[in-house]
Amino acid sequence: MERTSVICFTYLFAAFLLNSRFAHADNDHDTGRMVVVQEAPETCERQTKDGDYLVIKYVGKYTDDGEQFDDNEGKEDALHFKLGEGKVLPAWEENLKDMCTGEIREIFVTGTGPEGHVLPIPGGVVPDQTRGEVSYQIELVQILDKPPTPNLFKKMDFDGDNRISKTEMKSFFSAQGLGGLESEESLDSAVNNIFDFQDKDKDQWISFDEFPGQKHDEL
Repeated sequence: MERTSVICFTYLFAAFLLNSRFAHADNDHDTGRMVVVQEAPETCERQTKDGDYLVIKYVGKYTDDGEQFDDNEGKEDALHFKLGEGKVLPAWEENLKDMCTGEIREIFVTGTGPEGHVLPIPGGVVPDQTRGEVSYQIELVQILDKPPTPNLFKKMDFDGDNRISKTEMKSFFSAQGLGGLESEESLDSAVNNIFDFQDKDKDQWISFDEFPGQKHDEL
């Protein structure tokens, strides 16, 4: 039972990570009218280059009146992407190179390419096509050699009570659209197997301490 539970959980977690890597932005777009360095650190130990994973904060605004249309403040996971992989706007790809941790740049995008304004990054917001030029203020939080591991416990703990129910775990895996379980093993039985092993005190909850997967934010 222990081996089955661990294999099942490992498979589901691996499938979730794999699924999360395939969303990408449409990159048929201009590369930006102008970039302004708003703030730069006094010292810089490492500059960004293609192949680095960038963890960023960003705010998108219309330049005609400064109205904000998008940001990643308060979103569940730190926003990260691999520079040079083509998953964000070309304006970001081109203008976030040679950047230092703590640096803030503002990138202006005209939206005059063949597709007009498009999704800047998976999970972002497409600007209103009628509003013209937009700007993205981007702060580089960290440069990584590999993508940060998602906090799987936080993703499953929908109500934030620091414990996971069977319903929450099933809802999480169902929402990810994960399949591939052996034909005789349904999602219900897979989750039951996980609980049989991980729910040490048999209270029908998996607590923070009992949870076997990633449960800390890693950057």
